[in-house]
Amino acid sequence: MVEVDASLMSRMVLRLLRQIMAEEGPTDGKLAGVVKLIAEKTSSDVCSCYVMQEDSVSLELFATHGLDARAIHSTVLKVGEGIVGKSAEKRSSMPVSDAWTHPDFSYKPETGEDVYHSLLAVPIVRGKRVLGVLVVQDKIQRDYVDAEVETLETVAMVLAEMFTQEEFISYRRSIKGAYIERKIKCVSLGSGYGLGRAVLRTPRPKISHVIASDIGTEIIKFTIGYDKMIASLEDYKKLDKGEHKDIMEAYSMVANDKGWKNKIIAYIKEGLAAETATEKAYQDMWERLSGVDNQYLRERIHDLRDITDRLLQFLIYGKIGATHKELPEHTIIVARNMGPAELLDYDLTKVRGLVVEEATPTMHVAIVAKALNIPLVCRVGDGFAKIADGDEIGVDGGSGHLFIEPSEHIRKEFYKWFAEKKKLQDKYNKLKNIPSKTSDGVDVKLYLNVGLPFDYDYIKRTGCDGVGLFRTEIPFMASAKMPTVEEQTEFYGNLVKVLKGKRLVFRTLDVGSDKVLPYWDKVKEENPAMGWRSIRITLDRPSIMSKQLRAMIRATSGGELNVMFPMVSNVSELLEAKEILQNEIAKETEAGNEIPAKVNVGTMIEVPSAVFSLKDILKEVDFISVGTNDLAQFVFASDRANPKLQDRYDTLSPAFLQIMKKIIDEANDAGVTASVCGEMAGRPLEAMALLALGYRNLSMSGSQYGAVKSMLLSLSLGDLEKDMPKIMAINDVSLRKYFKDYAEVNQIDL
Repeated sequence: MVEVDASLMSRMVLRLLRQIMAEEGPTDGKLAGVVKLIAEKTSSDVCSCYVMQEDSVSLELFATHGLDARAIHSTVLKVGEGIVGKSAEKRSSMPVSDAWTHPDFSYKPETGEDVYHSLLAVPIVRGKRVLGVLVVQDKIQRDYVDAEVETLETVAMVLAEMFTQEEFISYRRSIKGAYIERKIKCVSLGSGYGLGRAVLRTPRPKISHVIASDIGTEIIKFTIGYDKMIASLEDYKKLDKGEHKDIMEAYSMVANDKGWKNKIIAYIKEGLAAETATEKAYQDMWERLSGVDNQYLRERIHDLRDITDRLLQFLIYGKIGATHKELPEHTIIVARNMGPAELLDYDLTKVRGLVVEEATPTMHVAIVAKALNIPLVCRVGDGFAKIADGDEIGVDGGSGHLFIEPSEHIRKEFYKWFAEKKKLQDKYNKLKNIPSKTSDGVDVKLYLNVGLPFDYDYIKRTGCDGVGLFRTEIPFMASAKMPTVEEQTEFYGNLVKVLKGKRLVFRTLDVGSDKVLPYWDKVKEENPAMGWRSIRITLDRPSIMSKQLRAMIRATSGGELNVMFPMVSNVSELLEAKEILQNEIAKETEAGNEIPAKVNVGTMIEVPSAVFSLKDILKEVDFISVGTNDLAQFVFASDRANPKLQDRYDTLSPAFLQIMKKIIDEANDAGVTASVCGEMAGRPLEAMALLALGYRNLSMSGSQYGAVKSMLLSLSLGDLEKDMPKIMAINDVSLRKYFKDYAEVNQIDL
């Protein structure tokens, strides 16, 4: 590689690269042209391009000029293996004067590299993702100077953009050589399958303009965009006060860093477009500072990432806040975290799946996703950073897997799943007018859990017996301020009209833990799931409960009001809540307003202390509903949101089934109606076990209704009840296997 002026060499190579990339023809031909061009213009004996495989741990030789062409798509190096693999692992360039004597050298005889000594490996990086490695080799032993390394790094930056284009992605999918699927294990919060293009909640602008056609124009474009970005930060500083102003001052100092700005201009002068130069300058800074021990400097990298994205938006869109105006027809939303209202901002007819890294089963975004039949996965870990805006994503909510840029084989599997899902849905739709009875004639009431108006469609589609759980906190969470009594009355009244006399159970406000209202200050707690939440909040702030109960009374005037208090742990809490209800009824009566013709009071059984106080609680209520989600995590002392504890407990364990048996037996003895409204009721196998224990009222999300009803219609409950003592006597961690075996032998539809 002959030493030349880096800027001159970069401009010449970039100009020729632009010509190759603009030409018509197959991608492999273009890539072959690129490595040949680089080898010739840098006077190197060899230029090769390795591409990161979908498993993110291997590099495959995709193109070479100088090595044996038969090695293409057959030579594979692990990340960390050889000088090439080390370059990818360290995300840094590795110039080596004699590769054969280097401790990391890995000899691949099929490449015919025996005669080459010096080697320069440069990682091809976009964002934090290593997409491949660009390599040049020479027969002579020589040292590479900084200008040569910098030239190859600039070329690698351009290749990174090429690798993210649809044309290259399609080509990579078509390769049958050493291709390995990028499959990531995660946690499933909603069953089903989704395939579509990734849309990041706060998307990093996609760079499509890579090489400068006119350097002067690009510098002017950069200067205008940079000045707009700085001006926007100054506007924010004027608005902020106190510590926020200090934060914005520090943030602004990073944006005004002359070294960063001059580096961008230097890259433009070498031939890169303004946006590509901006990203390249950030990558340089990231490589330099990410490994330092200084905490302050590491935090500045995050500031610089935000500022880089802000500048890119000005350069690409001309303004801040520009996002996807139109979703792809098949969209996978990808977000670090998300609330239910944020999800509803999207055109849900196009959303095929969700990847929400910090979601938990009880978060309302998970509940909304389940109601919409949208598969949701979380806890993707390192895989989250590997997803780029526009990537094709496959979400497998059944097994809890995520596929990034899936192969043709995996895509065909998804299409097969979609066909099976449609077939099942057609089958469930035909069950609407069939009474909910077991095959031996036992009546079972099937209800829905609802929260938002889109849930109401399920009421019409399923022919359910009513709503067993109305999550009244959803409108509180979706609103920017506390809903008024009038607003709540209207919201509740709309559901009353939809149900047309069918049973409706209101659960009073259940917030706290991971369900935070945007207009309340979040209370910092060591263990929020067992902290200040639910009825504990509304009893401490009785005006909230009073207003909500007043709205429920007005919404059901002249009809039947069924109100259920959540998270009750003792009788005194229940009595206090009942007193507030009675006071509101008295006030409405005194004001001359019509009140409900009948009022039934219930409580959730989801705290272990309530189970052991159940006989006293049953004396004060007309009905109970078991919230198995919270009850299970409290019984097993296992946080359901923690993926490491997922396999630590099972609601079909003998211990939990004994608790569920105790609850239904005591309720039956007291003549009080008992139902189950937790996740357990919506899973066919668990629902089967609940029926065998004696439960006759189940409430679930609309998307689960068809599967549970199909199971119910195929079940001979009397036969299962006879076998229950034998199953319950089995000494095992879980009885799941035995229930599955029973269902299979007796042809129960699961």
